[in-house]
Amino acid sequence: MGFTLEPVDGRCLVHLRDSVTVNCATELHGTLVEALASGKPVEIDFERATEVDVSAIQLLDAAAKSAESSGGTFTLSGILPDMIAKAFRLCGLDPFARPLTTTVECE
Repeated sequence: MGFTLEPVDGRCLVHLRDSVTVNCATELHGTLVEALASGKPVEIDFERATEVDVSAIQLLDAAAKSAESSGGTFTLSGILPDMIAKAFRLCGLDPFARPLTTTVECE
């Protein structure tokens, strides 16, 4: 699997790693639902991700909107690889323009 969920210091940290694609979309959806249901701030760590496809981007965007509408916190952390930032923009999403990206660093 291209991600893990880890409770850390009062937040749910989702580590994305390697390739996060449609092949693991169902599992990523379940993990994001679990993280959001915890009521804790959710943080997505892109540090070890090498590929994120449109299905993963859609899931992350929907999770961010869900957190935002329920008053929760959803942030990105680590260094967002340029290739993944470009994938977000190709999908019509700017990962740097939304509150969910307040902790993103650009390479």
